[in-house]
Amino acid sequence: MALKKMISSLFLVVGFLLASGCLALYAQNAAPSKQVLTNLEKDEAIVSSQSFRYAGDDGAEKFCLKICNSVTGQYFLFINSRKTGPYDEIARLHTGLFPYSPNDDGSKICISAVKNDKQFLVTADGRVSGPFPKDLVVEEAPAGIDIRKGWIFSAHKNDAEHYVITSKGETYGPFEKNCIICTNDDASRWSFLAVLKKKTYVVFSDGTRLGPYDDWSGQKKIYSRKDDSHGAYMLRKNGRWYAVLTDKKTIGPLDSLDSYQGEMGEVGWPLVSQRSGKWFILIFDNEELGPYDRLFVTAPDESSGRRSY
Repeated sequence: MALKKMISSLFLVVGFLLASGCLALYAQNAAPSKQVLTNLEKDEAIVSSQSFRYAGDDGAEKFCLKICNSVTGQYFLFINSRKTGPYDEIARLHTGLFPYSPNDDGSKICISAVKNDKQFLVTADGRVSGPFPKDLVVEEAPAGIDIRKGWIFSAHKNDAEHYVITSKGETYGPFEKNCIICTNDDASRWSFLAVLKKKTYVVFSDGTRLGPYDDWSGQKKIYSRKDDSHGAYMLRKNGRWYAVLTDKKTIGPLDSLDSYQGEMGEVGWPLVSQRSGKWFILIFDNEELGPYDRLFVTAPDESSGRRSY
């Protein structure tokens, strides 16, 4: 009798909770007390395989939850103590495999959410950016960027249509090849290489566009005494080389241009250039070391070898 009475009481409690129209979600944190994260409305459930924990700026444990309404088939996103939605689809970007470790911060978390055939991107601070085209495939963020502060991504629709999108909702493109991006850590100052009608341009965050150039050899981050967000694009035009720096300075024309990806004391990663038969070492702050008759560059590790010019 006592067991039947206990089971009957349990069903009454569960029935009361369901009739109330919402279930409170609890999560056990490091302390013995329980923390209420959010309320689930009737017919809502957490998609546990696509929900995860992460560490906030203060090191506190936070949660990103994907919530599904079984009646409408729509989704909600709970992140940074905010519930947004409804969305038609939710996918996760830039965060690796589930489950997400609580020791990892939110600097690379980005959620793609689709509503009314438009795509929105949500970061770990709860910021929603967009809309962007639904069929736009977002690629990895540039290395070193904290996308909670602001972001710039390369994206594509297919092999022939490439774009650049920003946290301000800007869309650049289409371009013919994948765009090479250089940015500071909060994407307030950026630039990228874009190929249009088989010509190469450098596009800057203030709207400036330099070019056209015939082709390019890459983008390299080079040493600056100001900060670590600067770089140079190595481009060629009419058989001569140019270094276009991310503050819009242009060095050239040059007979040759190379980048040595090692470290040379305070110089960091220099560009090595040649003109009129003489060699120069270029660092970002519009400074050239030289001229030299020859250069010998030795890497700090033996695997990179030694290079001479």
